[in-house]
Amino acid sequence: MKLTGFLFAAALLGSCTQPAAEENYTRHVDPKIGTGGHGHVFVGANVPFGLVQVGPTSIPQTWDWCSGYHASDSTVIGFSHTHLSGTGIGDLFDVTVMPVTGEVTYARGEEADPASGLWSYADRTQEIARPGYYSVPLTRYGIRAELTATARVGLHRYTFPASEKAAAVFDLENGGCWDKATETHLAKEGDRTVTGWRHSTGWAKDQRVYFVAEFSKPFEKFETIGDNYARASFRTTDGEQVSLKVALSPGKTSRRSFRGGISKKRRRLPTRRGTMNCRR
Repeated sequence: MKLTGFLFAAALLGSCTQPAAEENYTRHVDPKIGTGGHGHVFVGANVPFGLVQVGPTSIPQTWDWCSGYHASDSTVIGFSHTHLSGTGIGDLFDVTVMPVTGEVTYARGEEADPASGLWSYADRTQEIARPGYYSVPLTRYGIRAELTATARVGLHRYTFPASEKAAAVFDLENGGCWDKATETHLAKEGDRTVTGWRHSTGWAKDQRVYFVAEFSKPFEKFETIGDNYARASFRTTDGEQVSLKVALSPGKTSRRSFRGGISKKRRRLPTRRGTMNCRR
């Protein structure tokens, strides 16, 4: 009896000291619930209470597309860094980035005319959406886009085909439904960094978003197109991955503050396929 009692006590003590295996509850989450009908649910990458909600934005601007995404539609004009979810009213879609190859028309475009804008169809059969991670191929350009986020940083990774005219286009014109840009600015700092801001009005009056974007490789050419678009161009080999970090702020920032205050904290961001680093 004494031996039995001792073994029972030892077993009980051992069970108390062994940490319980952590359950990954996020594997039960389906981020696409509510993306049909009148659900107005955003699909993309974000963290709770974060400033950034980075994900695809579609062509339509009608009521069912208030979140920028709808299950019935596969058009993508770019990946915007702010979205609303479940609101039933349109706003935000600030600082949209679209990876492209070749020459494009710098506009939102219409689905009936593929040459009317820089938009692409997304291959929804290969789309991946899970908490904190989003990925989809863009069929027009042969590019796979991957996205993840922290509270203030959206991280993009684009897998390009071989191209002499690969680029990332910054779009500050197109907001969410009723949102309209009132003042924008785009500029380069060095050969890796783009800075700017977007002031707009809509559901939120006099909204102001500032950003600093940093590429993993130098761009060979930077050009502004009108007041609302900019193109950072480079050459890519087949399967080459180019990463882009975009940090948002409600107040003006700089390249120095971005690198000193944000980049050091956010250099390694977890994703489904390991770690996405800005500098490879």
